[in-house]
Amino acid sequence: MLIYDAHSPAPRCLRMFLLEKQLQVPAVTVDVMTGENRQRPI
Repeated sequence: MLIYDAHSPAPRCLRMFLLEKQLQVPAVTVDVMTGENRQRPI
């Protein structure tokens, strides 16, 4: 599983949940303010 992380409320809740459960999941940080989430994947 790969998590796409951003600085917004929903991903923050997920990060908190994972920390509480002591789970480590790989994550990629996406900058939604610059529209990185709207670009086509390579």
